[in-house]
Amino acid sequence: MDYLGEDGVSVKIFLILIILFFISCSTNEVFLSPEIKGNDIMIDINKLIDKMPVYYRIFNDEKKIDFFVIKGDNNIKVYLNNCRKCFSSGLGFSYEDGYLRCKTCGVRFSVDELPSGMGSCHPVIIPFYREGNKLIISLSILKSFIQDIRV
Repeated sequence: MDYLGEDGVSVKIFLILIILFFISCSTNEVFLSPEIKGNDIMIDINKLIDKMPVYYRIFNDEKKIDFFVIKGDNNIKVYLNNCRKCFSSGLGFSYEDGYLRCKTCGVRFSVDELPSGMGSCHPVIIPFYREGNKLIISLSILKSFIQDIRV
């Protein structure tokens, strides 16, 4: 007995389309592992793309720390992939068509608005320095920012 009836093909196509819809709407960022030398995280500036975040992940005492680097108009910024308001969710920000969206509260803003964000939902900026074509982030400073936010 065919439970799908005569229209079984249509039901199968419908289910396939629903699955494809959910797969295409997922915003799974790809996290790279940065080079770490001693107490410094080293990012190759030449691998950055204009106005598009490059996501990185490191592990500290078995806990993940996610951050992203974004190259804008004549500047580079480094941010935790979380904001102070939504930090505890651990979901971070997704990127699409020049906009970042908080995966927790849904606030969306242009990458050009990153330094201020909107309201209290915006990624936390991380200090760094530049040495040639390397962007250098102190691992201890990154850890301290995580501690400050969790308090």
